[in-house]
This record gives sequence, structure tokens and C-alpha cells, in this order.
Amino acid sequence: MTDQNPSQNIQITTSSDATDFSSAEASVSKANDLYAIEYTAVSGTTGTREQLHILPARFNAFIYRNQGRHLKIGLMTLVFITALFSKAYTGDYQLIINNHVGGILYVLFGSLAFSAVFPQMKMVYPVLLSIGATCLLEFVQWLQIPFMTQLTRIKAFAYLFGTSYNPRDFLYYGAGAIVALLVLWFIQED
Repeated sequence: MTDQNPSQNIQITTSSDATDFSSAEASVSKANDLYAIEYTAVSGTTGTREQLHILPARFNAFIYRNQGRHLKIGLMTLVFITALFSKAYTGDYQLIINNHVGGILYVLFGSLAFSAVFPQMKMVYPVLLSIGATCLLEFVQWLQIPFMTQLTRIKAFAYLFGTSYNPRDFLYYGAGAIVALLVLWFIQED
């Protein structure tokens, strides 16, 4: 069976013989080459140019549209779910994961959120905004403002805002900033 696309002058051939894959693979390769998006035409692909040929061109165009906004939102979803589960984790290294790993994830989430909302910002500014917000929140915990104390009695707000001041959290915020810079560098627009 042969289909022709007159505007592109290509043939996509499918073989009814299951053992003859060479002509089908060549046709698919030809079609991929013809419809592939040139990596320089896709914004936000720094660090991934070598990998673009692995994924279909339409998927890459969708992911990297609007400075990688779809990719950022997908990563934010994964980071948010992971942060929630880190608070309920039981097992090896439970204290570190429950009390400190969330700091890394909060900074990463905030950086992705700020860069998705303000896509024209340089990649350092969303990270600085995020680490500034998490450090401010840590100092609010240190001050133990009565309103925040009452608010964090609700489990969801306790997960979101934390319940106690711990100076070691600043180290994890710094680690989160490094991770966020690496992630944003991987996604960044040229």
C-alpha cells in the first residue's frame, strides 16, 4: 500500500510482510527527516539539542512552546506531588526527607512557577525570587506570629508553610537554588 502526499512528494510505504522492516524503517526515517523541526527553530532547547531527534517533532514543538512553559508546568506538578509525599514519607532517612528535602523542592517549585509566569525573566531572577520567598517564610516561622501559628494547625498549611524554624533549612534552600538553576538552564531559551 502506498500513500502519496503531492505537496511534499514523499511516499510512505507499508509492507504487509512482517519480516521486511528495512523499507518501512527507511520510509519512517524519510518522513521524520522531512517533518522534523530544525533544532535552531525551537526556542528553549539549550542542552537538549542533541536529544531532539529521539522524540517526535510535534512533541518537541509542544513541550518547548512559550519558553518551555508546558515542560515547566509538568515539572511543577511532579515537584508538588513529590513535596507532598516527602512530608508523609516513612522509611530510611525519614527525618531528613520529612524535614529538609521539602526545602529543595519548594525552591525548585517556586523557581519553575516564577519562570512560567514571567517567561521573559533571565533564569537567575525566578530562582532569587523563590529563595527569597522561602527564606522570608523561614524567618516568619522564627518570629512565630500568632496568625501563622493558628494557620499551621491545619495540616495542609503546615505542609505548605512549615511549623518551626530550623537554620539548617537555609542549606537546603541553597541546594534547591542550585537544582533550580540547573533545571532552568536545561530548559532556557537561547
